[in-house]
Amino acid sequence: MATQTAVLHTPSKSQIARAIAGGLPSELSQRPLVGILGVVLGAGIVTLAGRMLTLGTADLKGALGIGYDDGAWIGSAFNIALMFIGPFTVYLGGLLGARKVLMLAATSFTVICAFLPLIHSYSLLTVSYTHLDVYKRQELRRSEFYLTQGQSLAHTGSFAFDPDGFFSHWSEELFEIYGLERVKGGPTLAGYLATIHPEDREFMSNLIENMLREGLGCDVIKRIVRPDGEVRYIRCVSVPVLENGALRNILGTAMDITEQEKLAQELRRREMYLAEAQTLSHTGSFGWNLRLSLIHI
Repeated sequence: MATQTAVLHTPSKSQIARAIAGGLPSELSQRPLVGILGVVLGAGIVTLAGRMLTLGTADLKGALGIGYDDGAWIGSAFNIALMFIGPFTVYLGGLLGARKVLMLAATSFTVICAFLPLIHSYSLLTVSYTHLDVYKRQELRRSEFYLTQGQSLAHTGSFAFDPDGFFSHWSEELFEIYGLERVKGGPTLAGYLATIHPEDREFMSNLIENMLREGLGCDVIKRIVRPDGEVRYIRCVSVPVLENGALRNILGTAMDITEQEKLAQELRRREMYLAEAQTLSHTGSFGWNLRLSLIHI
C-alpha cells in the first residue's frame, strides 16, 4: 500500500509580493468597499431623515394648530420608532430575505410620500393629539376652578362688555355679588342698569354711553341694590380693547367694597364729630413726631 504524504508549502517573499501586486480576487476586494459605502450611505440617510423631521414637524404642527412644546411628542415618537425598527428590520431580513424587506419598505415609503400631501386629516396624528387635547382641557378646567375660588375669596368678578350693548361674559362671582340668577353670558344693559341704585343710575348710564362713544375705560364706585333690597358698594375698573382703532370690547373687574366703604364712612363721621366738638369747645389738637421733628395740627 502506497503511503501519501502531505507537503506543506510555504510561499517565498517574492510570491507574496507578486500576490499583493496582482491584487486579491475581485469578490474579496469589493466586499470591504461595499461595506464602507453602506456605512456612509446609512449615515447620510439618518442625517437626511433628521433634517426632514426638523423641517416636516413645523408643517405638521401648523396643520394641527399646536405649539412647539405641545408638538414635541412628534419628534419623540419618530425617534422611538427608529430605535425599534432597526432590530425588527434585521429580523425580517433574516426571515424573508433582505431584498423583499427593502423592496416592501421602499414601495411603502414611496406611496406614503406621494399621497401624504393630499391628506389633510392626519388621522393617526389626530388620535394622539386628541389625548393631548384632553389633558389641556383638564388643565383649563383646573385653572378656571382656581380662578373662580380666588374671585370668591376676594369678592371680585370679571366681565366683558361689547359695543353692541350687551355683556358677553360675566363671571360666577359677579352673579353672586349682584344677587342675579346665572344665565349664559351676562345680563342685558337694561337689566344691568336696573340693579344700579336710583341715585347712581343716570350717572352710570351716561358713563357707559361715553365709554362706548370714546373708547374709554373707567374706575368708578357705584351702589347697587340686590333683589333682597340690600345696598352694596361696587368698584368697577375697566379698560378698552381696540382693534385697528375701533373698539372691540371693554374688559373689566368689579369688586365688592361694601365693608371698606362702611368703615371709611364711619371714620369720616367720627372726624366730623371731633371737628364739631373742637369748634364748640374752642379746643384744638396736635401730634408731634419726635423722630422727624414734625408737628401735625
